[in-house]
Amino acid sequence: MSAALAVSFAAPLALGVLMTHLLWPGGGGGRFARVVMGAGLGMGMSSCLFFFWRMLPGVSAAWLFAGEWAIVAGLACCAALRRRGAADTATPAARGNGAVLLATAAALALGAATIVVGCLGTPNGEWDTLAIWNQKARFLFRGGEHWTDMFLPGMDRAHRDYPLLVPGAVARAWMASGADTATAPMVLSGFFGLATAGLLCGALRLLRGGTQGLLGTLALLATPAFVAQTAFQYADVPLAFYVLTGVVLFAAYERDAGRSGGILALAGLAFGLGAWTKNEGLLLLCAAAGARAWVTVRGEGLAAWRREAAYFAVGAAPALAAVLALKLRYAGGNELVTQDWGAVLQRAGDFSRWGMIARKLLMNLCLMAATPGVSLAPIGVAPLLAAGLALCGVRAEGTDRRALTAGALTLGATLAGYVGVYVATPHALEWHLDTSL
Repeated sequence: MSAALAVSFAAPLALGVLMTHLLWPGGGGGRFARVVMGAGLGMGMSSCLFFFWRMLPGVSAAWLFAGEWAIVAGLACCAALRRRGAADTATPAARGNGAVLLATAAALALGAATIVVGCLGTPNGEWDTLAIWNQKARFLFRGGEHWTDMFLPGMDRAHRDYPLLVPGAVARAWMASGADTATAPMVLSGFFGLATAGLLCGALRLLRGGTQGLLGTLALLATPAFVAQTAFQYADVPLAFYVLTGVVLFAAYERDAGRSGGILALAGLAFGLGAWTKNEGLLLLCAAAGARAWVTVRGEGLAAWRREAAYFAVGAAPALAAVLALKLRYAGGNELVTQDWGAVLQRAGDFSRWGMIARKLLMNLCLMAATPGVSLAPIGVAPLLAAGLALCGVRAEGTDRRALTAGALTLGATLAGYVGVYVATPHALEWHLDTSL
């Protein structure tokens, strides 16, 4: 990786880490999770800024990068003033078991090596990367004033309405380093893969202890599909990072003694960036907002929900503004939304479609880590985790029950939405299931 490319990632990383520190202050056991989380949020924010800059004709890229560093400098000054004005009252991190920490570090190192080898084995990614994400990145980088040609009718197979977090982040790195090399998308994809594993590890250590952090990290890295998606440079792994970030922040909010609105703003930002990553991110954003509303109204009433919703909305606003600008100003209609809804109702009445969807979903969950030719495992990790849950049960502290409910409702509503999309799809159902699950 060239020095120019390495420097190009410095501003987004610094921006996200400083912003997370300001909105979720304190040290203690959550410091590692905060840093990893902030790095990923900063990458997403830089993609939004790049897209907004691209919408301004005739403005030099130097202004974009100067603006990024100005934001970083401002956040750094705010962090310094806060540190000078108030002592850190966070509870010190508990000393972890040395063997568990060593095993966790080894697992993350081995996972990093596996992801690096996978990325080097597919330096240009797979089909979706070539046809969608990197092609759109090259329009953004090379297109000049004609970058909007990616939305012309002839580009239907590249899905004109797909969000641009990954292409924007890649094109921004190319713009900063001066060349559209294959290294930038590889580094970005590898970063999100490692950040997802690192965030899972850090969050579980914070919420449940070091042993659970190790087991969770091993479960994720033992799933070949996760490593493969990272190596393929697909947008599913960045989406997974933002979903995990949002769910972790829901838990952190419930654990926070002051119930800081900044944590909910970060959760809104995370789910908003998920919507800027893939179309199903919009479904996740709506599901998360609805789940949080359900939990808060039931537990504390409408007044508490209005306060929480305001913070969540403020956090989601920048990414949601980018999504709306893309959809309303540039992109054509989505094929799932603009189809004949009479035909959709007919498909919904075909019970064989429901049966195929249920069968494929169950097989995917059970065999996710048993990839033919890659793994010798007869089953995936999901059945093992389900068996462990059945044996151990759920013994949640009072502060965690609401977060568990909000997380479960978010993911459950999203899964229901996926099923609805498969029922309504105008494509051949089996093909759509096999190419997207």
